[in-house]
Amino acid sequence: MSTEVNRRDAFRLDDSMLLSVKKLSDSELENLIENFDAVRLQHCLKSHFMLQRENRKTSLLFIRKRDPDVAQFLNSLEDQLMLVASRLSSTTGDEQSMILHDVNMSSSSIRFSTTSDYKVGEQVQCLMTLATSDLQIFTLATVTRFEDASVSEGQNSVALQFTHLHSDDSEAIIRHMAKLQQIQLQQRRAD
Repeated sequence: MSTEVNRRDAFRLDDSMLLSVKKLSDSELENLIENFDAVRLQHCLKSHFMLQRENRKTSLLFIRKRDPDVAQFLNSLEDQLMLVASRLSSTTGDEQSMILHDVNMSSSSIRFSTTSDYKVGEQVQCLMTLATSDLQIFTLATVTRFEDASVSEGQNSVALQFTHLHSDDSEAIIRHMAKLQQIQLQQRRAD
């Protein structure tokens, strides 16, 4: 089991995703750590509902076989929850600060290019959108590597190690990477 977990953590893949990274002061970091689950839900409410809906799919199929009317009612309720979550998430304004980045990621870290400067050891909050599922992930991270670009290149390279990542979000990243790898393999076969 431990080798499977290590293999999943070490698997890396190139991707393009919407990403927002914000440097944190010590007091901001402390506050976010204390209230991590609440802040995560505030940023990613719609994604949370999407994950929960995915987790309930098997149960809903069973209910649909036994009582289609109840299943239709439950689907209707979930649709209403998604609508409310969409409206609430659109009022937070987080999507406006997200920028499309080419990244190299694993289930526990991410590397990308940026014009911003970072210092190794600096604490950041990271909000990302996984393209294959449109899920948003909120995590806290530490800068583990920063490579200052030359003037001609214009882009710095920064690597982040996730320090606070909900287990559901970690699994969502792993599913995203597996789906993305499958899409890439299908494209290669088609070419």
